[in-house]
Amino acid sequence: MDKLRFWGNRRNFILQKIHFYGIWNKTVEIVANIILPVYFAITKNNPKYGLADRKKKPEVIVSLTSFPKRLATLHLVIETILRQTVKPDKVILYLTESQVPDVEKLPKKLLEQRKRGLEIVLCPDNIRSHTKYYYAFKNHPEATVITVDDDLFYRSDLIETHLRNALANPGCVVANWAKEIIPGKQKYTEWPDMDLHTPKKSRNMLILGVSSVLYPPHSVHEDVFDVDNIQKLSLTADDVWLSAMILKKGTPVYFSAYDYRHLAVHISNNETLISGNYIRNQQCIDAINNYYEGQEKERPFIDIPKRNIEK
Repeated sequence: MDKLRFWGNRRNFILQKIHFYGIWNKTVEIVANIILPVYFAITKNNPKYGLADRKKKPEVIVSLTSFPKRLATLHLVIETILRQTVKPDKVILYLTESQVPDVEKLPKKLLEQRKRGLEIVLCPDNIRSHTKYYYAFKNHPEATVITVDDDLFYRSDLIETHLRNALANPGCVVANWAKEIIPGKQKYTEWPDMDLHTPKKSRNMLILGVSSVLYPPHSVHEDVFDVDNIQKLSLTADDVWLSAMILKKGTPVYFSAYDYRHLAVHISNNETLISGNYIRNQQCIDAINNYYEGQEKERPFIDIPKRNIEK
């Protein structure tokens, strides 16, 4: 289903003008959201669609978070992780206690997935989307952590591709979608999206987590755990905060050009972070730059990329 969608900028001009791609993509999403839930329900008891009881280290952990309006459909996202060609050692769903005071009151389909390897952890801090990585990094410091979003069907080769790219590029954060930070340009809108067909390794990238990101152990700066600064500087933009921590750590990013088309799970009355995204991201970038300029005389999104180029 994912491969049926049209994504990227290689489109026919005439078909684009008549809105063919938008109509086609919406049709594929509707069909997928009818067929896939039925298929998942019929095949969920197949032993191969779960995690083995593995104790090996270092671990590979898939980490995600969600909020009440998306919990009814979250099991569909997790199904796509449990059905990977290469399985993680853990799939951990981190939820906030203020939003989910009782795990046992979660949707039945979600709770049933615990028998197949899903772990559900309640967390005290209200750091919104940052929850998807924060506790995985903190409680599993030697693990390779792969973050995913809570509203997409992921292709079954996602983890296999991540791990293959990580093996070929040791020590790198692996991102499936990213923007290139251009030294001398300070605006988010001035940084181009990476070419979806051209892999690249660079120290000057802003990662975009919707397509999933792999973090090797100790690949982000220790300030990543500063809850006060998360809340003050970048609460609404976890990708911006994580990118700043990658820049400060000096970790290279490998942009994989993974051919993923973002097949969405249908969520009634969904809340998204898309609206006002550019403005919000720029505000967080400016706040982070201003804070670290005052503290360390080095702005993560301005001075560090410039220094990387000079090196």
